[in-house]
Amino acid sequence: MDISKIDKNFAVDTEIDKTGLKFYSVDEKPFRLYGVMREGDKYIRLPSEVAKTVSPGVASLAYHTAGGRVRFVTNSKRIAIIAKFYEASQSIHMPFTNKAGVDVYFSDKFVGTFMPPVSLPNKAYESLKDFGEGEKTVTLNFPLYGALSELYVGIDEDAVVSEAPDYKYETPVVFYGSSITQGGCASRPGMAYQAQLTRWLDCNHINLGFSGNAKGEPTMVEYLAGLDISVFVCDYDH
Repeated sequence: MDISKIDKNFAVDTEIDKTGLKFYSVDEKPFRLYGVMREGDKYIRLPSEVAKTVSPGVASLAYHTAGGRVRFVTNSKRIAIIAKFYEASQSIHMPFTNKAGVDVYFSDKFVGTFMPPVSLPNKAYESLKDFGEGEKTVTLNFPLYGALSELYVGIDEDAVVSEAPDYKYETPVVFYGSSITQGGCASRPGMAYQAQLTRWLDCNHINLGFSGNAKGEPTMVEYLAGLDISVFVCDYDH
């Protein structure tokens, strides 16, 4: 039995009807990207040249997009995404929404998750949600334990998209730590503790949590010391 025919909340779109939608790369204006940077064809949380000098674990986990966000304002009724991944594997102790889901917030209010299918054919999926009338300040939270490599946002062709306002505190809070900091076992991206704290405080943040690989190495310390930050939260491995 197809449970989605009984309860629509179980329905997951892997391909959507793009009629009447216009798609934009979130790497371009007026979208504002936070918490990650573009390096080649991937997103990364710190430069790969730095990550490689820290440890093999950090070099790999740096491509996991924990703390990545894109913000924008739109009056579109519908919002769609096309999400493409460098890597997003299943795990027995963590929901796939953590690894490949994209959370949607209007200001600080949770309004839904773009749900990945159980498997990722071609390491990509599409999803569409209807949010109704009105202007929205949108934040999309990137996966915590997956390596999102491209994200496209679709809005109604006749809708307007513009730049989101600054955070109240734009200079970021930087979190350094291990699996809990990265967002280990959170049910979805917006439930990582840094995401919750910074929504409450309306502040920017950078998540430098590296699961099992936060050991305070000298090269990591040097990198952290060179960042422009407002607050440093240190929770590295015992």
